[in-house]
Amino acid sequence: MLDEEETADKQLRTSHGNRWTRTPSERLTESIRAEAARYRQIIDNAITADGIVRQRYTQHREGFELLSRSDVSICSRCHLSHSLL
Repeated sequence: MLDEEETADKQLRTSHGNRWTRTPSERLTESIRAEAARYRQIIDNAITADGIVRQRYTQHREGFELLSRSDVSICSRCHLSHSLL
């Protein structure tokens, strides 16, 4: 949307020359674009982090499932005697 507005501003500036006295769009939107880029980076970092968590969860899913079971079930899976508990 900002790109479209900037394009229109440039076209009008070209068409009207010195009569188009409005502040150039690129200067008006500079801070908004910088903030949008910063938030885009934050979102990209979150997407990357989510992927890492998803991959690690998948890698260790069997262990999570095992740890959610009863002590007896865990011990039988680990080949430990129930009497050790």
